[in-house]
Amino acid sequence: MSTLQDELLNLLEIQSLEMKIKSHLDIIDEEKSRLSRVEQFRNSKSTRLNELNLEISKLNEFISNNEKEIFSLESKLKKTESHLSMVANDTELKALEKELASLKPKLDELQEHGLAQLERLEDFEIEIEEIKEYLVGSLDTLNDIKLDIEEVSNKENLKIDALNKRISLIREGLSSDTLKNFDHLNKKYKYNKPVTFLLGNNCRECRFQVDQGGIQEIERFTSLYFCNGCGRIITLSNT
Repeated sequence: MSTLQDELLNLLEIQSLEMKIKSHLDIIDEEKSRLSRVEQFRNSKSTRLNELNLEISKLNEFISNNEKEIFSLESKLKKTESHLSMVANDTELKALEKELASLKPKLDELQEHGLAQLERLEDFEIEIEEIKEYLVGSLDTLNDIKLDIEEVSNKENLKIDALNKRISLIREGLSSDTLKNFDHLNKKYKYNKPVTFLLGNNCRECRFQVDQGGIQEIERFTSLYFCNGCGRIITLSNT
């Protein structure tokens, strides 16, 4: 077995170990994603809480102004009604009745609108209390998830450390040129097969066709062969 063939086997072993590391990293990331989802939901609730407080502020201002208008109309209505007993003729009576006829619908509209806004205010206040309860309760959930992440990370990192030690030992047996080429490819293809196989006459990953000269180079193990399509190292599947 040639030295290059040995090195290709070692690269494939490193690649396999790195994929195992990736599986452990994925477990950690999944735990972190749980935390991220809760944090995002808490942030959305906090944003909604700020929006509600702003809406309530505007609503209270509107209700206050609406009550002032109601009070003003009620005063005007009472004053107009009091003048009915003092009319001197039909013309004055009709004028007062006309004014009353226009004031009462306006007053009814303001009162109905005011009641509707009070109901909105009540709904907003209920929603605020629900959000506050959620934020308090979810804080405990958040802390529990953080503890889970720490526990899982410690466990998985121990496994990752062991795998990295095995990789380091394998790397010690590789030539500097092979390491340099592999590390360069790993910047682009780490966890995505920087070393691949010849499948028929093609690169297994990108399906780029390898010419006859390239196939012979791969089969003879004279030097590392790089795919002209994706740049990966290509070797034989029975290496």
